[in-house]
Amino acid sequence: ELITDEDGTFLMNSKDLRAIEFLQELCDAGVDSLKVEGRTKNDFYVGMVARSYRKTLDGIKRGESFDRKWLEELDKLSSRKYFSGFLTRGMEDQIPVEEQNFQNNEFGTSLQKTHHYVGLVKEYQQKNQRVIIEVKNKIEMGDVLEVINPRSLDVDSFVVNEIYYKNNLVNVVSGGIGFAEITVPFSIAKQSFLTKRIS
Repeated sequence: ELITDEDGTFLMNSKDLRAIEFLQELCDAGVDSLKVEGRTKNDFYVGMVARSYRKTLDGIKRGESFDRKWLEELDKLSSRKYFSGFLTRGMEDQIPVEEQNFQNNEFGTSLQKTHHYVGLVKEYQQKNQRVIIEVKNKIEMGDVLEVINPRSLDVDSFVVNEIYYKNNLVNVVSGGIGFAEITVPFSIAKQSFLTKRIS
């Protein structure tokens, strides 16, 4: 049986639930397990969401208030727009208008919001200061890439000045070609994500 209310009938949701701002309340309510949507998402989405939620939960354990930088981390991802689902329904009169607009989550689109996911680090070679990456999207000479290490909160960056594909120096590589090597002036951990800010 389908139920219709004043907002309509909903068979499926066309937006992505974002509950990171409400983790304190969920923990206080006794929730001790969270499910991250991942079946239709790529490794970058799942990794970044899990990382952001994990760091927020760690902050809650230390008694810290919610750090909005984790919203910025989530805005790096492709999404179907974020929304707070039924977590704030009926609370409109208790939430300031500017916060309602934020929680209605008119942020994010079906395209990448602030960053492109360009590669996954498979190995760092100390001898020649290169990383072997699985190329996910176009990388070209002169790009500034950000390194998101799954074990660190720091985000390092570097300028691409050498790209090797099948041992040949090239100016550009595109997603789907498999693996390439990029010279990097510092060590990068395996499974780190490489992203490129959208100008």
